[in-house]
Amino acid sequence: MIAFEPCSEREARLAIRWAVEQNPESTYLRFVNVPLDLPYTMPADYRLQMGQGVVLKTGTEVALVGYGPLLMTQAWKAAEELATRGISAAVIDLPWLNRIDDDWVSNVLSKFPRIVTLDNHYLEFGQGVMVAAALARNGVRAEVTSLGLKEIPACGGNVDVLAYHGLDGASIAKTVVGAAALRA
Repeated sequence: MIAFEPCSEREARLAIRWAVEQNPESTYLRFVNVPLDLPYTMPADYRLQMGQGVVLKTGTEVALVGYGPLLMTQAWKAAEELATRGISAAVIDLPWLNRIDDDWVSNVLSKFPRIVTLDNHYLEFGQGVMVAAALARNGVRAEVTSLGLKEIPACGGNVDVLAYHGLDGASIAKTVVGAAALRA
């Protein structure tokens, strides 16, 4: 079964069409129904390719990799905060939850010395683990930090839960800045 979490209405439409018309396997589409004003748009030429993502915001120093509207919105906020601190962060949507294209990961993510993956569920067996493994298999040396759940999810509103688990924009930015300070 192929699992996919779209980050926008457009990507959701592409995923539904792909699941019905192109995928011979079973497909699990995980939709988020939280109303959000998305700060990003999908590139006009974006097409789904299994295991591959798309750059929503360019950057050079760190790649923030995730999926879904909640995480991509928080990654965007983190990138904006990091920019005020002089750190150039890319935001990359990788909607395939259980499929990773090693060549794509190697080609796109090898450009970054630092990669922060975002999972809106448990880290174990999550996308971050798959990204790190793909990088290692391809000999790409990068510092990878995976953010996600390490315990039973907290209860509360979205803002509070994201902050509690370190997945809100401010916490993501703090993780990037803190790691940069440790290296200095």
